[in-house]
This record gives sequence, structure tokens and C-alpha cells, in this order.
Amino acid sequence: TIAYNTIISGWANSKSAEGGERAQALYDRMLSDGNKYNKPNMKTMHALVLAWAKSPHGHQNRQSSRYGVADSGESRAGERAVRMVRRGLDDMIDAYRSGDKSMKPNVRTYTTVINAYGRSGIPGAARNATLLLDEMEREYEETGDEDVKPNTITYTAVLDALAWSQNDIGNEDTHDYAVTAENIFNRMIEKGVSPDIRTYNAVLNVWRNHRGDMDVGANMKRLLSQLETEENKTL
Repeated sequence: TIAYNTIISGWANSKSAEGGERAQALYDRMLSDGNKYNKPNMKTMHALVLAWAKSPHGHQNRQSSRYGVADSGESRAGERAVRMVRRGLDDMIDAYRSGDKSMKPNVRTYTTVINAYGRSGIPGAARNATLLLDEMEREYEETGDEDVKPNTITYTAVLDALAWSQNDIGNEDTHDYAVTAENIFNRMIEKGVSPDIRTYNAVLNVWRNHRGDMDVGANMKRLLSQLETEENKTL
């Protein structure tokens, strides 16, 4: 297992266009050879998910995805990368629910998948990112498990997915993304998760890319004022 994990991690950290496919082939071999000493573990799954998430096929040109002009071949490759990232997460969840406690996904795992959605720019990416955030929040509220509690990086990753994806949250109204981003930001504050500069930049990017006739400056000023009010309540 250690040898396989080392090689899969190597592909995950490479910039090769074949990184995801190569890592997947090694993982499939681990499953098929029946050797108990080569059984995938948590490190295997994290490396596999990361390999697909960082695959060049997994993140198209963001400007292209914003305007919906991504090459069809790139789109198909991006869809496969995202699908395989989600499959890796589902495999971990299934193994954990079947009794293998070592395969329990944590906030890092979920956030890696959300990042993959955000980088892909494919239709449905933002919706899938927000749904996965909902799943994490729901599980945390039901179990109190700190390992799956969304953190600043998680919320920021979802906002990034909203900023750089095609509008697929609701209808064709471009304000859907702006409203969704603000709702997520407010949820973050309500749950006691502190935003950082990247979070604010992500919100700004959502408003800038999907603003319609919104006054971005005025909305950001209002958001900062709202945050100051919340901080004063805790003093």
C-alpha cells in the first residue's frame, strides 16, 4: 500500500495531463489484485481525489467557462475529472458506512471535491458545490462531528465555484449567483466561521462576474458594514 500511495501521490502533485488517469489506474489495480497488503486506505483515497482535482482536465480556462465558450473536448474531460473526484468521495463514504472507520471523509476531503467543482467551470459545477456544502452542514448539525464541519477554506471554495461557473443555480437570472453567494456568506458568519481576504475576494468575483445591474461597490460596502455589526455584538 505504501508504494502505491507514494506513486499515486506523485501523480497528484504532478502537472501532467495524465495525472488523474494514471492515479485511477493504480487505484483500480489495488482493488483488483486481491492482495490484503495493497488495500486502499485513507491516504490512497485522498491522493486519488487530489490527483483528479488537480488534473489539468479538471480545471478549464476560467474566462472561457464564464462565457460558456469552453472547447467541447475540454468540457468532456472536465466532466470526467469532476465525476471521478466525486466517485472517490463516494467510495470513501461507502467504505466508512460499511464499517471501515479508517475511510471516514473529513473537511479536507470534502473541500478538495468542492475545489474540483470550482476549477472545472462545467455546467452544474456551482450547483454541485453548493449541494455538497449543504451535505456537510447537515451532517455536522445532525452528528456534531467536527471532522466534517465546513471551515473558511470550504466556504471560500464554494464562493469561488459560484464566481467562475456558468449560471446554473436557478433560472436564467444572473442575480441568482449574487444572491446565493451572499446567503452563503451570511450562513458562514452565523455559524461562527470567520472569513478571510480570499473569502471577500471570492464574493467580489461573484458580484463582478454575475452582477447584472448590481452596484458591486455599494454591495461590498454593505457587506463589510454588516460584518462590523456582527463583530460588535460579540464584544
